[in-house]
Amino acid sequence: MSYGITSHRRHLIISSSYTSIHSDSDVKLCPGRNPGTRKMKTGTSLAALFCVLGTTEAFLGRVSFLPGIRNLPTDTPVARNHGPGIFMSTLKSPEPATAQTQHAQAPTSLHVSDSKRVYLFNEGRKEDKALLGGKGANLAEMSNIGLPVPPGFIISTATCLQYFDSEPNLPSGLVEEYMAAIKTIEAQTGKEFGNPENPLLFSVRSGAAISMPGMLDTVLSLGMNDEVAVALARKSGNPRWVYDTYRRFLQMFSNVVLGMKMEVFDDLLVAYKASKEYRSDTDMQAADWEEMVRRYKEVTTVPADPHEQLQLAIRAVFSSWMTPRAIKYRQYNDIPETLGTGVTVQSMVFGNMGEDSGTGVAFTRNPSTGENVHFGEYLQNACGEDVVAGIRTPEDLTGLKAQNPQLYEELLRV
Repeated sequence: MSYGITSHRRHLIISSSYTSIHSDSDVKLCPGRNPGTRKMKTGTSLAALFCVLGTTEAFLGRVSFLPGIRNLPTDTPVARNHGPGIFMSTLKSPEPATAQTQHAQAPTSLHVSDSKRVYLFNEGRKEDKALLGGKGANLAEMSNIGLPVPPGFIISTATCLQYFDSEPNLPSGLVEEYMAAIKTIEAQTGKEFGNPENPLLFSVRSGAAISMPGMLDTVLSLGMNDEVAVALARKSGNPRWVYDTYRRFLQMFSNVVLGMKMEVFDDLLVAYKASKEYRSDTDMQAADWEEMVRRYKEVTTVPADPHEQLQLAIRAVFSSWMTPRAIKYRQYNDIPETLGTGVTVQSMVFGNMGEDSGTGVAFTRNPSTGENVHFGEYLQNACGEDVVAGIRTPEDLTGLKAQNPQLYEELLRV
């Protein structure tokens, strides 16, 4: 089993197929990428992303401003055992497939009406991979068995195929359908999408029935704009986190949706750090990240309207199904083009809120040897893409045990 982990004081949240860790004494799961599947001698691997939120009254008061966070449900088995403030989700990684076995692995059975296109997490199940994609189906399954998963919804794989008939516009009526789902999520979180004073931020991810690691697109922290940044900085008292998150969003949106090269933004950041004689991103302060937001906005034009951002991001994720790299990957692995990809829209959790936050990847077995031991690595004050991109060198997961035994034990229980 592999986890994406994020921590922020004492409890765990699983939200996706990545791993992030906060490290003060609470852990918070953050969205990230599927770390991939390696053939193991025994057992299978599970991928999960989680964050830990502190559950003391003081901590809950501290994070009540966060997009997607409120008094979390306490009527689930995990919440009853660990208290409020826990979210979890796991994604089972498929066994490595060959060209001879891929078609046999493609899910084909659906149990829901083909006319329905948007599904809240509690409306699906793990058998619905053909309809909801692997990521969406597993999130739905975890919701249904009582695990605390950050709320969200899935746009079906069938809608992806409809999109290519209406491209570049979304299929007729889809916006109204997913806005109804957003209203439900707003009621669950106590936040409002598009309200700068009480913002709800989303991750927007692809999820095909058969895993295609790194081939499809993701946008994180969708809903950010200047007004949201100012309000979050004021309410959180943590402008460094806010503007770091904002500049990440600008770069990711510009790359995935607008087609800009990541190097445009990477070069700006490298040049700025050199001018300040900074050795690492951790040297960057709030004013530095705010300056990077200003510089990024000089080279890109990201719409300020969160609703426009979401429409464009959904279109981009659907379109990623037919990019040259995705087509080549499907051809090489004999994956049917007619599967399409689902779009998972989920409340954001964060791994870059300070030294008591972080991100990481963990496995229940050694992925190289199959040995039945916990194995992984993590970064403090970082997001999942930092681990995958190799921007910083992560620490061995055993370091977390020494640094924060309570958090480490919480991780093992999950």
